[in-house]
Amino acid sequence: MKRLSLKSAAFWAVLLIVQGCSSNSPVEVVKRYIGATYSWDYSKAYELISEADKKIQTFAEYKESRGLDDPIIEERARLLAPYIRYEPPEVSIDRDRATVRIVRHLPSWSAISFKRDVKKKLKSLHRSGDLPMIKAEETFQLVKEKGRWRIFLNWAEAVIVMFEAEVKGGLPWEFGVKKGRVIARPGEMLKVSYWARNISDEEATGIASRIVAPKEAIEYLEVVRCFCLLEETLKAGEGKEMSLVLRVSRDIPEGVRSYRIRIEFYPIESWLFDTFSGGELKSEASSAWPGP
Repeated sequence: MKRLSLKSAAFWAVLLIVQGCSSNSPVEVVKRYIGATYSWDYSKAYELISEADKKIQTFAEYKESRGLDDPIIEERARLLAPYIRYEPPEVSIDRDRATVRIVRHLPSWSAISFKRDVKKKLKSLHRSGDLPMIKAEETFQLVKEKGRWRIFLNWAEAVIVMFEAEVKGGLPWEFGVKKGRVIARPGEMLKVSYWARNISDEEATGIASRIVAPKEAIEYLEVVRCFCLLEETLKAGEGKEMSLVLRVSRDIPEGVRSYRIRIEFYPIESWLFDTFSGGELKSEASSAWPGP
């Protein structure tokens, strides 16, 4: 009986090793997903997402809200992605569901501070152990679909961020947002594109303010990049695209399920700089969310 138990234990140990090394194991799928998102290969990343999530968000919507339109950063990410390292993960499998808790060490973008022989210098830094890394931990849920493990992001329960755009004070512009809402998972950085066009016969300068609701949950919505408070000058008939990059905090309370962000553009001549109040910048014409 004891010998049988030892054989049984050895069998299950080998089985776990084989499963862990399989390209379709939960761990390997998670690693492929991390590598794809880190290197901004959203086509590969989307392939690894569950069908339930894909019903909530199309590939076009998924890609549009994530690419930062910065070819320099994209190239850096692709060069650094092969150097991602992982600690042994914790894996739990229950039939067609799996949970993978994984600690990863991501190469810092600051590692590329040089312009020549980038690949060669990265290899040298890696060999010497001097490649700067950022430690991050995350837990992934997976589901098995048609025999393949897929990342379950649960977009159906994600935070919805809605966007509005408006011109104020007689500024002779058209101003809008390309997409009125995005699905935001806590910790994920997302991009929203706005557009503006001067419809007058003269050059016009505007400046924007941002209004966020609910006000009491502003601290859980991080605006990484915004064109607010920056003077924007458009020549007659000229158009321009601008982007807002945001991230919902991982510490967001369960009761906060949505945000509304309104960007208002004013003529520079009528703008009054006021004080910050709870994360909002007050303008002459508006300091609170209009309407219900």
